[in-house]
Amino acid sequence: MNKFLCFLLLLSSQLFCQQEWTYSEPTHDGEMSIEMIQISDGSYLSITSVSTDSCRYIGGLRKFNALGQLLWSKEYANPESQTNQLYFRQIIETPNCIFIRAGSEFSTHGNILMKLDKEGNVIQNFVLTQEVMNMAYYQEEDLLYIEHLVDLDLTNKGSAFALYSLDLQLNIFKTAYQLGLPALLDKAKINSDKSISTWRAEGERWFFKTVTFDGDVLVEAEVTGDENPLYGELDAIQLSEKRWLIAPGGLFQQSEENLSLFTIDTENAETKYHFMFGNSTLTHVTDLWSIGTYIVVSIGGNNNQGEYFYVFNQQLQLINQFNLYNHLLENTEDEHDFLISRVNLNDKGELLTAGAPYILSEMNGDIVPGGYLNAVYPLFNKLGLSISNTTNPLPITFTIYPNPTRSFITITLDKIFIGGNYSITDMQGRKVHQSIIESESITHDLNQLLKGKYIINLAKDDIQKSNVLVIN
Repeated sequence: MNKFLCFLLLLSSQLFCQQEWTYSEPTHDGEMSIEMIQISDGSYLSITSVSTDSCRYIGGLRKFNALGQLLWSKEYANPESQTNQLYFRQIIETPNCIFIRAGSEFSTHGNILMKLDKEGNVIQNFVLTQEVMNMAYYQEEDLLYIEHLVDLDLTNKGSAFALYSLDLQLNIFKTAYQLGLPALLDKAKINSDKSISTWRAEGERWFFKTVTFDGDVLVEAEVTGDENPLYGELDAIQLSEKRWLIAPGGLFQQSEENLSLFTIDTENAETKYHFMFGNSTLTHVTDLWSIGTYIVVSIGGNNNQGEYFYVFNQQLQLINQFNLYNHLLENTEDEHDFLISRVNLNDKGELLTAGAPYILSEMNGDIVPGGYLNAVYPLFNKLGLSISNTTNPLPITFTIYPNPTRSFITITLDKIFIGGNYSITDMQGRKVHQSIIESESITHDLNQLLKGKYIINLAKDDIQKSNVLVIN
């Protein structure tokens, strides 16, 4: 009987996680939902831009349960000045709190970091002198990384960035890496694998580079564009130890030829064209995700972010596609259409949508965003893609101790690597050691190697992991 009850509970929890819902509430001119994430307790948090009666914007935070029912809604004034505007830009979760990146002006990416508990109560505010373009949390280090704008050149359409790490009390831990000086960048992106990718255009030449947080180059390549290269748009993900996927976008030049996917071989920096989107309504790549054996590409169109979704296998063969905008249009009762501002994809293959329904402006009669639009769509489930085959309950990792070291190291690894290959390469790509993995622990004498940085690689079938080793 107990086993039967457990089975029913497991089945109901799986169905519960695949619940599709839409929450739409038209309110005032200009209001909209900015981003929605799912947090560890299974509920959803949505940040919003809220218009007040005095035409001043403040930040909003809403919490929904797994069925899309609103649990609570809170609003926040600018911590610098109660009379200043406050626009929320990004939200992330850590084990015990959440962080929100906010700006004092609509045009800014954000110069304010807000730390809140998971019920929306403010713990701490951190105001910076320069803009923060992005932030990411890494649980292994328990550190928050922010991409900090240090220089902006509108004439040359470029920027320079510094990558900072902060502890969760918002004390600056260190400046991890500086990017874009003297050559200005069009885009920098913090990746999920503790690296940062940069994109720079010069005439018909596009330059792509990914480095570790310590500045070690993982991949560097040139991609030839057309006579009008695009500024500001880039996404990239690592497909394997030696293969990256990059997607140049098209926000400033609406041309379907620009919406292409490329792979980069890190051994010879060779780029290879793989897929071009043949839809003239597509304007820019907004996000890339890798979930198990699948790659999901989000494409914007008609000024919407994440309107179309394409699912590929690792060989960039198209598996399926989905028009989120049309689906929402068919399932909402909004009189004047709606705007999609951001879509996230969680590890269960669900699309988490934020945006706003359009309303008739009370001020001048224009059709403007006004209200909140949040939706969850179980993409993988609806397309018949198995979640169990595309997610790992625990990440496959390995540790090196001590690191840095003078002579010996011990590598502790997942047993899934047993029977695979273990290798060490220097920063010029030369392989200095290779052997077969025979157990979950490897002890290695490094006295024959020179001081410096090396890359330790573990590979078994399609699973490949690497880490930086420092010999001092």
